[in-house]
Amino acid sequence: YQSKLIPRWLSVWGFIAAILLILANLLEITGLISGSMILYLPIILNEVVLAVWLIVRGFNPSAIASGSAKQI
Repeated sequence: YQSKLIPRWLSVWGFIAAILLILANLLEITGLISGSMILYLPIILNEVVLAVWLIVRGFNPSAIASGSAKQI
């Protein structure tokens, strides 16, 4: 997210999807809902989109260059 290796919208989508995943697991453990597969869908789609993005576009090279310059 902060290093900008991938687009910000994809990172935010992943954060929101992870929160939904945790919520779905907590609700299922407590027995409030059963079959919370609909709440798993955002993280599944995020992982697929992230994989395709990295295969097609790769990381942001300028973010890698600026990150290594900061470490020196």
